[in-house]
Amino acid sequence: MKLNKSILIYGLLAGTTGLSLFYGYQSQLFATVNIIKSIDSFSQASEVLNSATSNSLVLFDVREVLYVPSSAVFHVKVIEANTEWLKETQKAIFKDAKKHEGHYWSIWKQQESPMLVEPSIVQAIADLQNRGVKVMVLTSLMSGSDFTISSLPEWRYATLKKLGLDFTKASFPDMVFNELPPKKEQHPMLYRGILIASGSPKGQVLGAFLDRTALKPDKVIFFDDSMERVESVAQEMKKRRIPFYGFHYNGARFVPGELDKEVASLQMKHLVEHEEWLSEDEAKALLKAN
Repeated sequence: MKLNKSILIYGLLAGTTGLSLFYGYQSQLFATVNIIKSIDSFSQASEVLNSATSNSLVLFDVREVLYVPSSAVFHVKVIEANTEWLKETQKAIFKDAKKHEGHYWSIWKQQESPMLVEPSIVQAIADLQNRGVKVMVLTSLMSGSDFTISSLPEWRYATLKKLGLDFTKASFPDMVFNELPPKKEQHPMLYRGILIASGSPKGQVLGAFLDRTALKPDKVIFFDDSMERVESVAQEMKKRRIPFYGFHYNGARFVPGELDKEVASLQMKHLVEHEEWLSEDEAKALLKAN
């Protein structure tokens, strides 16, 4: 009888230990879902996006992810292939400019027409939103003004809206993260569904947002053209034991367009002389007329 009792106690202890190990393993497995993958198209992330629920959070960077400038001179591949020429050309054109260089580029930001990297993303985001998935932007943009632009957050919201992208459906109120250190006296903030890091690490800003809203997503899905920023968010989600799927997005490298140095030079020269940005077609027409 004593022997049976000992066996029973041992069995209970072993069972308890086994259950503890099992649930500990499951918890560890859940916490270590932290995947980063490089992709060339959003279609390569369709399986993960299809798995998103109303408790998931999907985030997109903006430049080189959702859209790029229309002019080929600002396309990723063109910049990489013509870095020295661009540097010398801009230096010569802005040498005798009457105002700060930033003044002219702020005009360019407002007048340059953006183009979607992958037009299909508009419907893909709408489908996620219609399923109740929280979809937002997470951008490095500063939260203040920029020369002729009185509010960069308002400018970014209006630009996205023109492209058919509206992130207010996430239904979070605007907020400023005063608890995070400012950069150039500008704190990170949330504006109409756009998380604006304002120079701070994106993982840190997303963490502040989750704390402020007491949100605990069943997964976070994030797209950015910078591996460093994807890793920043990955580390923060790992620390919080939130499953994370990060995509280092390279789609902007496949946007069509070839550099015409004569056109690009005229565009920049016209910007400095007339405070107006010409489209490539307008620049070509002006060259032809002259």
